[in-house]
Amino acid sequence: MNITPIGLDLNTGGASTEVVLSAASAQGPVVTLPTNHPPGVPVKCWITTDVVCWIRKGSNPVAVSGTDQKLAVGSWRVELLVGERIAAIAGGAGTLNFTQNS
Repeated sequence: MNITPIGLDLNTGGASTEVVLSAASAQGPVVTLPTNHPPGVPVKCWITTDVVCWIRKGSNPVAVSGTDQKLAVGSWRVELLVGERIAAIAGGAGTLNFTQNS
């Protein structure tokens, strides 16, 4: 079995974006190229949700409830390419916090 530790790289603050979730798809910010990060290499991002939701990534994604990848309440590390963003939709009100390069 291969075990990989998942850690959170702390930023200096003010780097997170809160996305309000509801029954309509909402998009997070576009991923930008961090300083000293090689082009074409995925950027590690940290997302935290307080409600079960469905997510989709892309340049202009629209999340679809019940069809896209289901995300449980909690914190998750995802990798996105520069220019991509996450869209999320939930069955009720909630939030998704997005932190790039963490």
